[in-house]
Amino acid sequence: MGVLFSGTVLLGQGPFESKIEEAFSFLEKREVQINEVAGKFDCPKASALAIGFPELIRYQLVKDLFETTALELLYEDLGSREVDFSIGPFQMKPSFVEELETVILNHPNVFSELQWVAAYDTEDVKNQRAIRLQRLESFEWQLNYLFSFYKVADLSFSDEAFCNEHEKIAFFASAYNLGFKAERNLIRSFISKEIFPYGKKYNGPQVAYAALAVRYFQEQTPRKTEIFCVNR
Repeated sequence: MGVLFSGTVLLGQGPFESKIEEAFSFLEKREVQINEVAGKFDCPKASALAIGFPELIRYQLVKDLFETTALELLYEDLGSREVDFSIGPFQMKPSFVEELETVILNHPNVFSELQWVAAYDTEDVKNQRAIRLQRLESFEWQLNYLFSFYKVADLSFSDEAFCNEHEKIAFFASAYNLGFKAERNLIRSFISKEIFPYGKKYNGPQVAYAALAVRYFQEQTPRKTEIFCVNR
């Protein structure tokens, strides 16, 4: 891979700094719960949380704007192909969880320690959808899904030559934002795009999703290292 960012990511003067600080505070207040959940997964906590951190900022922006009850009922009846929407602090969609479950269940030997994440005590699809929604509305389960995604991504992209942890986080975060089925070239090109949080059609100031993910990781590591990768 090539250059992602030159120098330290500094967003202190950015248009979303107040929401960024709210997102940091949100996680700090839940540190005990986060540590309990992280203990179930063999992966770096700061790196995994960094992947979902930008969505937590988006959540701070939109949490009071939308009512999802009607959408949830439609999802239970019709499924994610017809109705898909973001839920909770890490703005996860039912389709995201379905794809994560499918990867885990299709590779039981590889992800044996994650089988419980995709398990249900019912074979009824509609009941599974209802349970999936209940899980998505739980912060603990959002953490379960986020850490599971990191584990899956870490194996799926094990052949990528990342020059440092920042580059790895930027790539994983972009994959999280774009979805499991995104082509790698698309993921790489997305890393530097400043179209968060409102999308490419918005003309106002925005930032790169990956930059916010790396910002969180930097704040969680004792030494603020510069992010620089030479072309290879």
